[in-house]
Amino acid sequence: MLQLPLGVRLADRALFESFVSGGNAAAVAHLAAVAEGRQAGATWLAGPAGCGKSHLLQAVCARAGGPGHVAYLPLRELVPLGAGALEGWSAARCLCLDDVDAVTGRPEWELALFGLQRDAEERGASLLYAATALPRALGVRLPDLASRWTAMLAFTLRGLDEAGQREALQLRAQLRG
Repeated sequence: MLQLPLGVRLADRALFESFVSGGNAAAVAHLAAVAEGRQAGATWLAGPAGCGKSHLLQAVCARAGGPGHVAYLPLRELVPLGAGALEGWSAARCLCLDDVDAVTGRPEWELALFGLQRDAEERGASLLYAATALPRALGVRLPDLASRWTAMLAFTLRGLDEAGQREALQLRAQLRG
């Protein structure tokens, strides 16, 4: 039997309450602790498109506080602005960098990311990265950045199975009333 996907995209607010964790409960618990200020440091999220990386980063931002305290930076969208788009974020206690694989291998971006990493470490701020793969698979050229990325806590997110997808659809329907 051939199943066709339902062509409906629902625009949900990206919150922890609207995320079905499936087999990703440890990652969700860690990110909630980061958002609530109970955990600091750098964390890497890896996984294929559609597994919830962006949703979780945005959920951290929603829970962590208002502007200035936390920032979500979708790097794929910032590429046209150049690596200078990463300047001026030193006041944020939590930075969420999405689509990191869109800028790795580009020297100016890697230098800017290394600067953010060092600054966050010195201030005790949290830095969350998301990409389709773990750092070792991204081809990072800057050795100091590569070593810091491979040493951080990393989670590989998995997509939902059929039961999880059904639960997610029911949750979205419930949240929409």
